[in-house]
Amino acid sequence: MLGRLLLVFSIVALPVAIGGGFWWADVSHDRKYEIAILAPTEIYAEHSEAAYPRSNVPVAVLPAGAQVQVRRMVYGKDYQAFLIREEGGEAGWIVSGPSIAITPPPSR
Repeated sequence: MLGRLLLVFSIVALPVAIGGGFWWADVSHDRKYEIAILAPTEIYAEHSEAAYPRSNVPVAVLPAGAQVQVRRMVYGKDYQAFLIREEGGEAGWIVSGPSIAITPPPSR
């Protein structure tokens, strides 16, 4: 019985725990990015919407100087997008461009 329990643990629980650790390390790294809002910047519900704004409607617009926290960062085809949360509570995706200044975290 104990052998079977160890086998199930090694097949299921251990890989899930290791994968979760890698995921958390990635999230923690993303949250070290710093972003300065230099000009009004549109926020979108999904990062793919932020990448192609001509065909999507923004959920809000951040004013220049807004304070934001980065929650996630993703690369798509031809774009880099950030999931942000404004201090006032607005959250969504912005795409890198001339309206924001990005300070990346130190190299790992």
